[in-house]
Amino acid sequence: MKVLATVMAALVVLTAAAETITVKSTDANGENSAALVRGRDYWIVAEGTWYRDSVHICDTEWYEYDLDGDWREEYSGYPGLLDLLIDDTEVDWQGWTGGEWKTHTYSSRHRYRTKWTGTGDSINLRISADHYPGENSGSLKVTISEADEEEDNDAPEIGEKFSVCSTDGSGVTSPVLRDGQWYLFEVSGTWYRDSVHIGDAEWYEFDSDGDWREEYSGYPGLLDLQIDRTSPDWLGSSDGRNYAAHTYSPSHRYRLYYEGQGRSVNLRIYDDAYPGENSGCLDVRITETDPPDSDDDDTPEIGEEFSVCSTDGSGVTSPVLADGQWYLFEVSGLWYRDSVHIGDAEWYEYDLDGDWREEYSGYPGLLDLQIDGQSPDWLGSSNGGNYAAHTYSPSHRYRLYYEGQGRSVNLRIYDDAYPGENSGCLDVVITKTSRPESSYDDTSEADESTSADETDDYYNDTYETDDSYDQEETGSSNDYDYYYEDDASVLLPTYGCPAASMLLLSLGLTGLARGRRAATPPDAGRHQS
Repeated sequence: MKVLATVMAALVVLTAAAETITVKSTDANGENSAALVRGRDYWIVAEGTWYRDSVHICDTEWYEYDLDGDWREEYSGYPGLLDLLIDDTEVDWQGWTGGEWKTHTYSSRHRYRTKWTGTGDSINLRISADHYPGENSGSLKVTISEADEEEDNDAPEIGEKFSVCSTDGSGVTSPVLRDGQWYLFEVSGTWYRDSVHIGDAEWYEFDSDGDWREEYSGYPGLLDLQIDRTSPDWLGSSDGRNYAAHTYSPSHRYRLYYEGQGRSVNLRIYDDAYPGENSGCLDVRITETDPPDSDDDDTPEIGEEFSVCSTDGSGVTSPVLADGQWYLFEVSGLWYRDSVHIGDAEWYEYDLDGDWREEYSGYPGLLDLQIDGQSPDWLGSSNGGNYAAHTYSPSHRYRLYYEGQGRSVNLRIYDDAYPGENSGCLDVVITKTSRPESSYDDTSEADESTSADETDDYYNDTYETDDSYDQEETGSSNDYDYYYEDDASVLLPTYGCPAASMLLLSLGLTGLARGRRAATPPDAGRHQS
């Protein structure tokens, strides 16, 4: 009996662990699970998409009817076709809305679940695609785990980001907000009220020429993100820094201070006009905060994401950067310099055929994200992995290493040509980091053999520093010392004479090495006082 008890205990341990199965759309037989304990409840969660032909996609429960985002649950006349079946049986999968699970609900994240009671046997999972199975491709990931009733509601937690989707008229229930505690609601993103017109938490696009309006005439609250069926005055920001009511936010970021009442609240996107045409979700995060202070200047904090908007020529002031502390600036996003041409932190679209250029001919620094009025060499990545200067980043993500000087810096998108036509913002996060390594992947190397004739090419590449450039070693006939000009935020070759850098500055040649200090830090011995 003791042996039997030991075996049964081992079986219980084995079945308690989650099991992950890949179900391929090309496999007509499906996949079998491990045995599920009789009488025990399990959650079966399925994620992902697969193709029923070369262009149309499906998930666990829903399929794309055409290519304009029309998703349908049932294939007319063929019950269960294109569904994930369990033991050849069609089940009611619950779709994840970003805040809760609901049956007969499309999940934009393609995540579904169903509860299943074990019988002591395994179950079979297969994708029902019997029409044209030869055209199928892709698979679904299925996870089977024991159900925990205490975690059944999947309500978001304080500080957790969740989605409120325009396709879900019932909305999402927040966590309980403690009575008397103040909370900050932060909302971002856009959603579609039809196939072409977009909205955000507070404003909607009236037409397609950039005319955004706060109120839908004659329908108070329509198209708003509501709390408990009421439309609050979401605070928007035109500059990514100062937030106020009745203000359109080009970054589509809004916030609201809310005092808890000891209960949850409901958040929903209100559109009773044509809800069947909606698509897209807004991201929401709720965090505890102090009571709002009308004198708060909203200066971003270290580690906090903030926006630098192309419509604000004065830019945004960073938090104070401690003297001698290194920081990592991370930038993402796009902005418009007119109605059709886009730019990012370092590069701009020259025309509409994908020709991206780093420098605007004849106007150094124009269209760049600048720091204190200077254009650093933002490090881009062609593959999302290796970052280097003078590199276009298709993801429009850039980074920069910067040594603090005991003060704040100003960040602005520089466009003095036609600033009135600008729109859009860049997202910036500044975090503390250790002193970066003196070499980066995918960068060109300068060594002792660099000659004066090669100086221009040398400064047009990010260099790798090594001992050959220490002041104590003079292996080249042209030995460079380095002078750091604090106001210009550049490193210049001085040929052993600090005054030479002043000459270069007076001649307007600082662009040869703009932002060099931040792009690739020198060794401490190269700074002259």
